[in-house]
Amino acid sequence: MPRWPRVYLPDALYYVTVMGIYEQEIFKEAEDYKMLLDMVKKYKEEYGFKLYAYALLPNHFHLLLELSGRQKEEKGISAIMHDLNSSYTKYFNGKYARKGHLFKERFRATLVEKQPFLIKVAAYIHLNPQRLNLVSDAKDYPYTSYHFYLEKEIPIDGLINAERNEILGLSGGSSYEEAVNGLIKDLDLNFRNCLKRGILGSKEFEEKVRKAYELYKKEKNNGLDWPKKIGVTAVLAAVLAAGLIFALKTNTGRKDITLDPKSLQQIRELLGGLEDAQWQIKVFSAKEGEARSDIIHFKEGRFNSENLTLRGYGSSDYSLVIMDEDTIIWETKQASAEGTASWRGEIKQKEMQGALNLLDNDGNAQAFTFLSVNYNSDKK
Repeated sequence: MPRWPRVYLPDALYYVTVMGIYEQEIFKEAEDYKMLLDMVKKYKEEYGFKLYAYALLPNHFHLLLELSGRQKEEKGISAIMHDLNSSYTKYFNGKYARKGHLFKERFRATLVEKQPFLIKVAAYIHLNPQRLNLVSDAKDYPYTSYHFYLEKEIPIDGLINAERNEILGLSGGSSYEEAVNGLIKDLDLNFRNCLKRGILGSKEFEEKVRKAYELYKKEKNNGLDWPKKIGVTAVLAAVLAAGLIFALKTNTGRKDITLDPKSLQQIRELLGGLEDAQWQIKVFSAKEGEARSDIIHFKEGRFNSENLTLRGYGSSDYSLVIMDEDTIIWETKQASAEGTASWRGEIKQKEMQGALNLLDNDGNAQAFTFLSVNYNSDKK
């Protein structure tokens, strides 16, 4: 499905979820929860978005945001989440002496039609700790915005003020707690599945999103639909050759798109730096923090790890997602008699970082992160 969250619509909300890598804890003590909220407040003031609800859970967090009119540009939600996630990762890694990715991905976001879904999604977020059996009553969990809506006085910290009054005005004369309890039956599996689709709203709202998305593609990317997952061999043959036709081999077939020379050259350099290259990396155990060296190769559309080759893992095909003109993400899965190795890396300006997950045949998993320390091209 299209990446709906990259478009802007007035009177639309973003329901954002950020998950820890391999679902590991991203908060270890009370100070960590406070630090993230301080950062949310900082970027709320900087970007001018509204914050209606939040829930910070041990291994992930949820935010319900509304962008202001000056956030119409594509980078609005992306810039907010990039700054927030980067700042918190630096804090967390520094405090706990770790390296690499903290989050599974940048973020997942669902575009939500503000009315009638504002109070429903807020309630869904506030009930998360109870639904996950962290507490028997959602009111008792300290790291959500639920308590702001239960207090009679307006909070003085500035995190949720006008937003609080807006939601309380939708309670129909009852208390917010009563309104939430009355909505529980509506927040069923079907509702949760709708949130996971990336868009929640009426058919008219979905059509508005679709049109906004098409306009966004046309204006921002000159017709090029970023990102695309692409077959390595087909792309390298087309992009690295002369000409201005960029061939995308997608799940729906081949699509030829004309690119301007500048964009083509950037993509040539990006992909050319990956194929026929070897990277020396440091691999860090997520539990122990121990670092080991490895060398990974990308050659003729195949990937291999020297360390895992010694353990019987074969080479594998890899796929690419081009995020923009200077960033690509690659993914692959190697197999052996003992299990599988799932790799996901991000390359930007000839620097790489990523995650590795080893899963044996008994279902035991080991999580690692990795960083590049050296890069060499195998080209002669």
